[in-house]
Amino acid sequence: MKRILIIAAALLMVCACAKDVPGQYRGDYTFKTGGSIDLAGVVSDCMGFVKKDTVMTRRLVPESGQMHILAGDQAGTLKVTMNILGGDPVVFDAQVDGTTLLLLPVRRIVPLRQLNEDLGIGYDLTVCGSGVRYENMVVFQLEYTGDISFDGFEGKVLRSRANCIATRNE
Repeated sequence: MKRILIIAAALLMVCACAKDVPGQYRGDYTFKTGGSIDLAGVVSDCMGFVKKDTVMTRRLVPESGQMHILAGDQAGTLKVTMNILGGDPVVFDAQVDGTTLLLLPVRRIVPLRQLNEDLGIGYDLTVCGSGVRYENMVVFQLEYTGDISFDGFEGKVLRSRANCIATRNE
């Protein structure tokens, strides 16, 4: 009986010391996003006649606001909410894989800068990503996919280079 109690106590200590990885991410954060996407497609003249293949880069309009990482609907899952200043809120379902927080894909309107203009036009794209916690920050790499058309251009997102830096509110 004494041996069983010792084993039970040891198992209890191991379980108590195990890290709640999803819990390490939970909290309130201030975030900022930015970066660019490369587009591949076809450009035509204003009459729609001359068409040529092209690849171009467009900057994302920087976004900032408040982020909340909460327990999700199922055990081991999380909800990540982004309340974007001057924009629509975004809600991701998320899960932890090892030490990486995975943001599952959502569709949202993503503002892109048009050439050197500060005002962006929004495009309906799918966004997902992954984040890693460093001390009081979570650094996310975001991935954008989808089709885009504007000013004689029709194409799709080829690749994205976008980050979101979330700093825990203390």
